[in-house]
Amino acid sequence: MIANILTIAGTDPSGGAGIQADIKTFSALGTYATSAITALVAQNTQGVRSYVALERAFVADQIDAVLDDVRIDAVKIGMIANARIAETVADRLRHHAARNIVLDPVMMTKSGHALLDEDAIAAVRELLVPLATLITQGRPASSAPAIAARMPSTKGGDKVPILTVNAPAMRANSPASSTSETMAGLAPAASSTLAAMFMAT
Repeated sequence: MIANILTIAGTDPSGGAGIQADIKTFSALGTYATSAITALVAQNTQGVRSYVALERAFVADQIDAVLDDVRIDAVKIGMIANARIAETVADRLRHHAARNIVLDPVMMTKSGHALLDEDAIAAVRELLVPLATLITQGRPASSAPAIAARMPSTKGGDKVPILTVNAPAMRANSPASSTSETMAGLAPAASSTLAAMFMAT
């Protein structure tokens, strides 16, 4: 049986990160990719220029449309953009009892372009971390510790494990090799981790 994976993230028109990279990675690993877009990002191999966060109701509609119709075996959460979207994602995933969730927090690009509003950090920590099976972070970018610091325990009382991946190594052969550290490096790494984790269970 082929695993169906939902990625919830922003876009990358150059194809090296975000939704586009997730879909390619899922497919390469033999899984079926579905997606819900949180933000439209204008970026290329040189970096991020700007982004527009989508309305929370539309993000919810996308997630519901997928989970109402497709059996989803695992979820990867990438760019959230703001607190309203974090709240919406958490609400819909709880509603659908989603499982095998990898949280791949995206806060800032290598060039210093913020991809997560300040008020969203607490929302991600309080609402999404407790739902996660695994949190990923890249080097030298370190979004995960900032979000996971003082994070609440899971229902079982355990802290969510954090996996560190070598972002530059993961994208060494990518055409987007100079794209922002967090966006380009973590998306394929987290996607690979998620698929491997699911297929091992």
